[in-house]
Amino acid sequence: MDIIQNEVFGPVMLLTKVTDFEDALRQANDCRYGLSAYVFTQDLKTIMRISSDLNFGEIYVNREGGEAPQGFHHGYKDSGLGGEDGKYGLEAYVQTKTIYLNA
Repeated sequence: MDIIQNEVFGPVMLLTKVTDFEDALRQANDCRYGLSAYVFTQDLKTIMRISSDLNFGEIYVNREGGEAPQGFHHGYKDSGLGGEDGKYGLEAYVQTKTIYLNA
């Protein structure tokens, strides 16, 4: 579906069925964009796996949107080059990953 493969800027929430964790990870990464991802879990092992294997510039864990001012707001893949906010905004050629976690 177009809504799965293209960025939508607006108040849209997409829900799709997955068979298991591996399928969810595969479907999330099977997109040419990678700005923000949201994960809700209390399992630290899952959080660590998501933080390394999910190809998004920002990952919010147990938290609704909005990056922190000191964070680095940027995307992976076709979601843009470089970034803004915080001291990392100056490092346009570095690909970092910001993980937001409410434990």
